[in-house]
Amino acid sequence: MPRRGVDLADGTTTANIDIPARLLAGDVNSSGGVTSSDVAQTKSATSPGTVNASNFRTDVNADGSINATDVGLVKSKSGNAVP
Repeated sequence: MPRRGVDLADGTTTANIDIPARLLAGDVNSSGGVTSSDVAQTKSATSPGTVNASNFRTDVNADGSINATDVGLVKSKSGNAVP
């Protein structure tokens, strides 16, 4: 598909733009780093462990439940950060 600009609400089209994005496995609170806060947040979501709109980021392995596997994955990424 060819690149094209972004269509604006007023009907005009802008030039091509880049949209920066970052993804850091284990950074469930989107702080830019994986810390003990991410581990704690994931641990607290294991009870009841069902994924919903407010805790879906803690389902790190995206298997549909929040459990010890997710906590372990977050712990394994602890100390990582994005610039």
